[in-house]
Order: sequence, then structure tokens, then C-alpha cells
Amino acid sequence: PGFDDSGWEPVDSRLPHGGLPSTGWDGYGWFRLHLRVDSDLIGKPLALSVYHSGASEIHLDGLLIHRYGIVGVSSVQEEAMWDSNPRLLQLPDKDEVVLAIRYSSHAAGLAKAMGLPTGFNLEVRDLHEGIAARTERISSDTGYQMSFSGVPMAFALLHLFVFFYDRRSSENLYFAIF
Repeated sequence: PGFDDSGWEPVDSRLPHGGLPSTGWDGYGWFRLHLRVDSDLIGKPLALSVYHSGASEIHLDGLLIHRYGIVGVSSVQEEAMWDSNPRLLQLPDKDEVVLAIRYSSHAAGLAKAMGLPTGFNLEVRDLHEGIAARTERISSDTGYQMSFSGVPMAFALLHLFVFFYDRRSSENLYFAIF
């Protein structure tokens, strides 16, 4: 926590294409955030959610508290991990804490080609709100997945029934299969 980061360049942790550090982004770096802690939050269970396409290590006041994948200085060393489940965060009994993130994402070219940011997004919220938000995301994702698989399945069954009704129209069998 006592490390002097005053000379560091402020950047958006999401690393959008127009907001990369002036020194560039080689796929690996440290990010630090100094937080003032409200006395109501001390000892209260909080949810920490991290969204990224790389790997990260989350440190609170110099102690490693969570790891997502394996951070690497090259794409060979990195093992990316996507985990949007909230993790428990308990703040120490202090007025100010330092949250440090060691992050690597060597898929910057691919992310840029897809129009996605290269960095990460980090959320801290009440534990119950974090769990409820994740549950809602799972529910909506399940609905989308059912729609994307249910509609083609319905058309496949329709074509299969039309084929059984009129076996001379073999194109309906091909539509049902594909």
C-alpha cells in the first residue's frame, strides 16, 4: 500500500481503443486504485465481480485475495479465465485501502478486431445485490440460449413433419437435418 504510484499514468481499466496508455499496451500491467472506505462498509460482506477476457490477480492492501486464471507476461504464459460469479470481499478496519490488479490480456488484436475493449471492468457492491444481479444475468442468458436454440428446433420439426406428410418433397428432410 505504501508504494508511490503518483507517477503512473491514469488510464481507463477497460482499455478502450482510444484510451490505451501513452506508452502502449503490451498485454501486461498493474492497475491501482486508492479507495476511501465508509465506516458502514467495514466488516460488511461485499461482492467483487471482475469482467475481462484475460487473467488477473486482485490484491487488497498488498495481499492477494482473488485470482482469475494465470497472469503471464506473454501469451504462452497466460491462462485466461472468464468468471462472472461474484466473489466475497471484506474490507479491513481502515479509512483507506489500496486495490491493486495485476492483469494480462494478450488477445488485444482479436479483441480489437471484434470491437471489444482489451481491459477489464471491476464492480464492488453489496453481496446480496451482487448475487441477485448474477442470478438475473443467468436467467436472461438462459432465455436467450433457449430462444436461439428453440426457434431453429421448431423449424426443424416443422420441416420434418412436412416431410413425413409428403415424402416426395425430400428438401424438407434436408431442411430438418441442417
